[in-house]
Amino acid sequence: RNISKLMDSGVTFINLSSSFVHYSVKIGKDTFVYPNTYIEGNTSLGRN
Repeated sequence: RNISKLMDSGVTFINLSSSFVHYSVKIGKDTFVYPNTYIEGNTSLGRN
């Protein structure tokens, strides 16, 4: 699962059950993803 990989790389999810992250999204270490978040497409957040 993509969220598990992101968490292993240092991304913090406040509420896993209400977050969706598409497999193509890149999120940098020490980034927080808040509840009710839907991220898709060619997207980069935080430091990469």
